Amino acid sequence: MYRLLTFIGLLLFSQSGHSQIDPLKDTLTISFDGSTTMEALEMLSRQSQYHVSYNPDRLPKKEIYSTYQRESIETILKGILGTGFNFKVHGSYIIIQVDVSESTSTPIHINGEVLDAVTGERLANTRIYEVSRLSATLSNEDGSYHLASRPDGDKITLAISKENYKDTVITVDKTYSDFLSLLLEPIHKTEITINSIKQAAGLFIDKREKKHIEDIPSGEDRWAQLSLVPGVSTNGQVSSQVTNHISLNILAGYAGGVDGVELGMFNANRGQVRGLQIAGLANTAGGDIEGLQIGGAFNLSKSEMKGFQAALGANAVSGSAMGVQMALAANYSADLSGLQASMGANVAEDVRGMQASWGYNLARDTLMGIQMALGANMASNTSGAQLALGYNHAHGKLTGAQLGSVMNYTHHSLRGMQATLLYNHVGDTLKGLQLGTVNSASTLKGVQVGLVNMAEKVEYGTMFGLVNLAKGEVIALDIDYNDVTEFNMSFKSGVKHFYTIITSGISYEKNFWTSGFGFGSQQNIAKFLYLGVELTGHTLLPSNQQITSVPINGRFNISLGGQITERMSIHAGPVLHYLYFYGINDRFNPMDLVGTNPLLERSSSKNSQKLWLGYRIGLRI
Repeated sequence: MYRLLTFIGLLLFSQSGHSQIDPLKDTLTISFDGSTTMEALEMLSRQSQYHVSYNPDRLPKKEIYSTYQRESIETILKGILGTGFNFKVHGSYIIIQVDVSESTSTPIHINGEVLDAVTGERLANTRIYEVSRLSATLSNEDGSYHLASRPDGDKITLAISKENYKDTVITVDKTYSDFLSLLLEPIHKTEITINSIKQAAGLFIDKREKKHIEDIPSGEDRWAQLSLVPGVSTNGQVSSQVTNHISLNILAGYAGGVDGVELGMFNANRGQVRGLQIAGLANTAGGDIEGLQIGGAFNLSKSEMKGFQAALGANAVSGSAMGVQMALAANYSADLSGLQASMGANVAEDVRGMQASWGYNLARDTLMGIQMALGANMASNTSGAQLALGYNHAHGKLTGAQLGSVMNYTHHSLRGMQATLLYNHVGDTLKGLQLGTVNSASTLKGVQVGLVNMAEKVEYGTMFGLVNLAKGEVIALDIDYNDVTEFNMSFKSGVKHFYTIITSGISYEKNFWTSGFGFGSQQNIAKFLYLGVELTGHTLLPSNQQITSVPINGRFNISLGGQITERMSIHAGPVLHYLYFYGINDRFNPMDLVGTNPLLERSSSKNSQKLWLGYRIGLRI
């Protein structure tokens, strides 16, 4: 198998391109004012962001006075060096070679040690990388190393890398046979090169390969690679240096990145993925994802995702996701601009779009969009809608709507609507509508509609329900006497400008009783006086017989009340009655029992109507 991979790798390498964009064709504006050849090359390297590698002993000795305006790097190099030199490109390296009639591929062996340039400490696990042939090695525990390669030309370019040390590039003669000591300058390196990707790929990568992964900077670009497992591939042990256009991983592969298509059981990339990744098990990327990831178990991106992720297990994006995440189990992203859909859970820090799940949706910070779940939705600050058969929770502010069968909860303020079959709660201020069996808010600046409405404070707004409880508002029991029934009891609750009334009465003399519901409003007109206006509807039912139709008695009452104590008052006033009865064939006929001095009375073969003026006097406690 290894021989087969090697053979295929030679074919791939022979046809591979080293860069999508030839650095030699890049243009640059640069000026030299008496610079030496070496100084000019160093200036070119700094401004072009490419590593220019050369043998100082072979450079022409001259001063350079030239200005180049948007000229190619190749033109500038020819102007600096003159004739007799060739330029070879490998990733981010431009190698200057003396022009020779024939190139040789004689194997060379370099031995040496790697030392800390400040302390002299021997450095283990340092990567030494021969640029032209992708040959690499790691220093041993005592800092010693051995590198074998077949470089082109008569010069060898070595790149030396170690975490927390400055990357170093040197060029030595191919015939160099002395012991070569490499000195590295320490730096304070805060960037974590790999994190979750290394952990995920660790199932397939041995210890020495991991050290390569930690130290190698991405840069090489190839058309294709074939891998059995990381380290056994056509890119060798430096696969994490290479970005591939076509990547095939039989069991698992690890590369610097993908700019095209990657297929395999386990696909792991240290950098960016652009294009398509399909894995039987999992896809991982240490950089951005632009395109499509399809994984059997999971998809993982350490950075950002722009495109589409689909997995039977889970999708995870450490940065922002702009697109669609679809999974059977779970989706995660730091910031979501798009859609998360799963059978299990969707989790994001900020959501601008939609989360849809059978189980659970969570926006830890801000939701600007829609959450839909059979189970539960949770968000910190919400501008949008939460829809669930189970439970909706907004920990911060909610501007929008919560629609749920069981419960809606907003910890702070709500500007919008809560609707549920059972319970709505706003921990701070309600500016909008609550519609449910039980509604609760700390401060009411909107409307509550339910069987039971509760608020600690009402600044403005309305409660509409059977029981309305608010501090400092109307919560009272009235006992009164009126011209229809001698004994009546009413429960009144709500805000002063609009409260609801549940009432019942009985007349022992006329042998019937009443029940009713209505609304009222109360306005203070003096320190101890108030004016009340109420509109109620009452049924009149006989006490000792059944009837086929129910008489309806509508009442409009204006009363003047006076406070006796803080909780007790008396009130009295006129009542305008309207009685409608369509069961004239029943033995019970209330038309003969009430309204002895009618303002209007009308009867037909189908119904009877009566309008009269009555009175009411009562005690409120």
